[in-house]
Amino acid sequence: MTQTVFSNSMVAHVWAQQRQQNGRSNNGNFYFEGRVLYSYGTHFPVGIFADDRTVFLNADSYSVSTSGHQADARSAVRHISRVCYLPSLASVQRLILSADSNGRIETRQRKPALAYLATHWQRISDDSDGAAWLLRAIRSKATWPAMRARLSAKADALAARNKARLKTSNAKAGRDLASRPWPIVRAAGNAKSAQANPFDPMETRNGAPLDSGARQGRFGQAWQSGQPDQGARCPRPPSPLQGWRYRSCPRL
Repeated sequence: MTQTVFSNSMVAHVWAQQRQQNGRSNNGNFYFEGRVLYSYGTHFPVGIFADDRTVFLNADSYSVSTSGHQADARSAVRHISRVCYLPSLASVQRLILSADSNGRIETRQRKPALAYLATHWQRISDDSDGAAWLLRAIRSKATWPAMRARLSAKADALAARNKARLKTSNAKAGRDLASRPWPIVRAAGNAKSAQANPFDPMETRNGAPLDSGARQGRFGQAWQSGQPDQGARCPRPPSPLQGWRYRSCPRL
């Protein structure tokens, strides 16, 4: 009977030999099924054999124990002639497994392969064997360094356009703010007219300017006569975040 339970390091070595279909560690967290080696589930493939001479290893990290599994896998595939590293290996697992013995992928898989490269190009170096293998597999005439350079230029152009749009938007917002009479500030959507501000030397109330005594009074015109109107509203100092708020004058 074929043994299927091993230590972690032996799981990786048995997988690297590709002589049996499955195997797992004692706790089941590290296992392989066919050409794919997993850590803690199918969401994180540690390695995938494309063929007898090519293996892909996951360039991402997940946890301390998964990092140990990845170290075991790297040690186990030292005899393989071509070891490729790609990020988010689960995204291209089906593409790699669908390759034939000549390392060719069906034409209908071309679009997903290009989409993967366009998404993860920043995390794939210019000399990546994995990206080069994918381009050869989909029969692309482009080289990965050239494609990566085009993707980088496209991202730079998009960033420049976004920066220009943001600058224009900020300038418009500044002009709109500058056109408002200071310090009358209304909250967004508030249709009520602004109340008079006792801290403004040019303040008017009911259409008439206040004299200096009223302006310098603690609560403005309501206290000018010494007999405060109990129904008067006394402005509070402005809040830079919430605009102007008001409260009733206290009783003497």
